[in-house]
Amino acid sequence: VFYYLKNKEYYFQSIGQRMSKMPQLSIPDTDKFKIPIPPLAEQERIVAILDKFDALVNDLPAPSADCWRQAGISIGLPAELNARKKQYVYYRNKLLSFKEKS
Repeated sequence: VFYYLKNKEYYFQSIGQRMSKMPQLSIPDTDKFKIPIPPLAEQERIVAILDKFDALVNDLPAPSADCWRQAGISIGLPAELNARKKQYVYYRNKLLSFKEKS
């Protein structure tokens, strides 16, 4: 809804400017405005896409990620960040460990 209304911002501004010195919207103007609602099947498809994205970003359980979690494999952005942190520590220790001369 936010995205749709944001794209219609100019429409609402133009209606508001027609009023007096102080821009405002009247209830009849807003009542005329219709927000399209996609069919239920399309809504479910959108939800599935957003659930997958959420699982990748937040490493939360999702139906497609269950098989990976059962195998003990973490997925998503948090897993990637954890792997990069381990990699950083490994190479930092390799670079900064100096052998002492006897």
